[in-house]
Amino acid sequence: MLRLVACLSLALPLCGLTTFAPAQNADIAVVVNSANPIGGVSLEELRKIFAGQKKSWPGNVPVKPIVRASGARERQVLLRLLGMSERDYKQYWTTQIFRGDAQSEPLTVASSSLEKQAVNTFPGAIALMAAGNAKTGIKVVKVDGRLPGEADYPAQFSDYRLKADFLYRFAQFIDWPAESFKDASSPLTFCTTAPYPFGGALDGALAGKVVRGRPLQIRHSDEAAPLAGCQIFFIGEGDERRTDSLLASVKNLPIATAGATDRFVAHGGLIGFIWVRRDIRFEINLAAAGPAKLKISSPLLSLAKSVTGVTKEN
Repeated sequence: MLRLVACLSLALPLCGLTTFAPAQNADIAVVVNSANPIGGVSLEELRKIFAGQKKSWPGNVPVKPIVRASGARERQVLLRLLGMSERDYKQYWTTQIFRGDAQSEPLTVASSSLEKQAVNTFPGAIALMAAGNAKTGIKVVKVDGRLPGEADYPAQFSDYRLKADFLYRFAQFIDWPAESFKDASSPLTFCTTAPYPFGGALDGALAGKVVRGRPLQIRHSDEAAPLAGCQIFFIGEGDERRTDSLLASVKNLPIATAGATDRFVAHGGLIGFIWVRRDIRFEINLAAAGPAKLKISSPLLSLAKSVTGVTKEN
């Protein structure tokens, strides 16, 4: 199960991030054609399948991996599963084809609807798919004996459940200027961009909770204008290509930006999620806090994998 390594030695409210209510729609499911008789796969078997090393299913049906195009969350999960960067992945398949070990790289599709169509078309198809999309006509199989939404579902496929809990905990360790809120009873608002990556995980993490006496609310928007009333703004992996423009749209506003895109803090974000082996950690860029008039508490800084902008001692 995912864990925050620093919590092993610190008794802070931020610890305990590994406990969460199941939110199936936030997970990535492994799906196969409905005619495939298998009920589950192991993580190791999945790696072999998407690396082209497992060629057939029971009954000699050829394995047909289906992958999402670069930028999709499913693609990022695939790369983590294989331990590759986008560049590594392309080079790997170029080498496999050159050596004659493969005729082509896996079929790449640009949308979830095309992914569903491909899975339903090819008898040997297998794909990684957002669990919320894996419903009618799609067969979901277990991974290491677990289905999406279940406890101990593999970390690589359930990271947004933990990210949702992180966002709630972050709010407890950030101070916003008074002008960020209309009045003392105004809610603390979490904003996300479309497409909405959390399924129901963020709603579940925030339900019925308050931070410093303020109720919590969620706003989903694909436009920059409504973001002025947000306190925390999350940018998901699906917005990789427009990270810079989204960050620019809230620059100097009292908004804590958090993101899961590549090198988020290097692009000017405040808190960026990163993977360290099998763990989700986070980085903090204090250079983004000053212009936004935000104060980050020292306990949160102490749990960060890295802090840039100033030294931790400051």
